Amino acid sequence: MFKKIDTILLTAKTITTMLIIICAVASLAVGVSLAVLINWVYFIVIFVGWIFCFLFWVFTNLLISFLCDIKLIRNKLYGINNEHLKEFLDSYEGLKTDSNEEIENKTVSVELAQLQILFYDGLINEEEYNRRKDELTK
Repeated sequence: MFKKIDTILLTAKTITTMLIIICAVASLAVGVSLAVLINWVYFIVIFVGWIFCFLFWVFTNLLISFLCDIKLIRNKLYGINNEHLKEFLDSYEGLKTDSNEEIENKTVSVELAQLQILFYDGLINEEEYNRRKDELTK
């Protein structure tokens, strides 16, 4: 069921990319043609077309990445791995997630830092500090 949605996301991304390229080439061709045939002022058609293409690209990428985020959250809720989204996610480097081990290491580091602050502030003694530190680093 979910793999079909992944295919639709990938297809939507491919189609919008092709439409943006076609739009950019068309605005270039129309702008140059009008400028040569009528007046040089029509070169502005190129820039207006490219601005439109850029805005279209930004909004479609935001929408598709938003839908992908929703998909990733849903997969996590249902316990489905995201391996079949690999093609799609490779183009978005910022979506890479930490492994459970990396998250656990970050949590232990934060707890050790908090423990050290408690010790330096005099809220716990050295014995308590060493005992808790040993518990965290096991």
